[in-house]
Amino acid sequence: MSRPILLDNTVLSNLALTGRDDLPFRLWGEAAQTTAASRAEYQAGVEAGLIPRGCWGQLPVIELTAEEDALALSFSAGLGPGERTCLAVAAQRKGMLASDDLHARRAAARLRTGRPGAWDGPGTARR
Repeated sequence: MSRPILLDNTVLSNLALTGRDDLPFRLWGEAAQTTAASRAEYQAGVEAGLIPRGCWGQLPVIELTAEEDALALSFSAGLGPGERTCLAVAAQRKGMLASDDLHARRAAARLRTGRPGAWDGPGTARR
């Protein structure tokens, strides 16, 4: 299996609102995934009537290991549970975090893996 691309709620919400929930699958195929915490954040927005229902049914929800749970808890409380869990999985599994949240991108940059190329760390693309 390829390295996971973890989509947090900011990405899930923004793509759903623009009607482009197909993009992660077109770009990354089965590597596109999320966590239960991000899915729950998205669902709260659906229940509040803020974002569309019916998106992301086929997006796999990754199960965190005990190590990933512990790492997620170590991140700043300024990050939401979805950002923390997606970041932890991306870091532990050498994947990427797809996020539009500035604090999450900064946290990912602090976890830089040192890999060359266009990626600063787990899931942060350079501008």
